[in-house]
Amino acid sequence: MTTNTARSIGSARSSFLGLDFNTWIFLLPALLFFAWYQIFPIIRVVWISFTDFKYLTNDPPNWVGFANYIEAVSDPLMWKSLGRAAYFTVMFLPGTIIFPLLLAILVDRVENARLATFYRVILLIPAVIPSTLVFVLWKWMYNYQIGPINYFLVEIMEWFTYR
Repeated sequence: MTTNTARSIGSARSSFLGLDFNTWIFLLPALLFFAWYQIFPIIRVVWISFTDFKYLTNDPPNWVGFANYIEAVSDPLMWKSLGRAAYFTVMFLPGTIIFPLLLAILVDRVENARLATFYRVILLIPAVIPSTLVFVLWKWMYNYQIGPINYFLVEIMEWFTYR
């Protein structure tokens, strides 16, 4: 009886977060892209928030510390704006996340396959019809024979001629 003691390739190498060196080499461009376009702007905005940065002038920014934050917290308009944002979030989330999720769970639990397909089609139609309708309307508007855009362009061209 023989035992198989073969190890996987690369298991002898050290790994960081379960990934070997080659994987990190391939991930490096994506991580650098993420750092440059996501993390750097966040750090820059935090730094700017502690200065009196004026983006329309060439004046160098001066360090003001927490003065901007104190001014923002003491402004009643900020609290009113935060209240409106919270109200919008509370009113918006149930209709866009919670209700559709519950509806999807209910449709998924339908055991009759034909009835489940019918429900899925009925729920999908409102998502498909508006984009299709917009496509048909724009196609009609750009039609070279009967489209209204072409009609107005023909009138402009006649205005530029010597008749």
